[in-house]
Amino acid sequence: MGSATITVAIADSGEFESLLKQLDAQQRPKAVKTALRNAGQTVARRARQLAPRSIQTGTRDDWSAATAALRASAAELHRSIGVVIRDYGDTFVAIVGPQYPAGAVAHLIEFGHELVAWGRPTGQRVPPQPFLRPAADETVAEQRSAIEQALTEALT
Repeated sequence: MGSATITVAIADSGEFESLLKQLDAQQRPKAVKTALRNAGQTVARRARQLAPRSIQTGTRDDWSAATAALRASAAELHRSIGVVIRDYGDTFVAIVGPQYPAGAVAHLIEFGHELVAWGRPTGQRVPPQPFLRPAADETVAEQRSAIEQALTEALT
């Protein structure tokens, strides 16, 4: 999604740090990746439920090839939501969101956009239909639980 990103951090993760310290240093990366993937899947499941299956693009007058492509991508948006784990040395990140090509319109849906008809701005805005931020916000407790469970399982 480029510059249209949503960042969520789980604060006060002291309990996770104590679990990680109990793990062997070689086991930690795998355990963290598993924990992040599980937490990310929690967000992805909820985002798939919240993702709109159709979008508002204005009146019938604005029907163009671009609008048709946007509507078609929005219809498939929920299926494209996935989780990717990135390793940045000593930092791991779970990236949850729509993947290309259906996900190419996600930022337009999440944040709203200017209505363009036949290649020209109309001065109107299509309202946002957020689904990623609410999914992340609604599942914080489940994310914490998924992380804790994965780290606890890695200890056994």
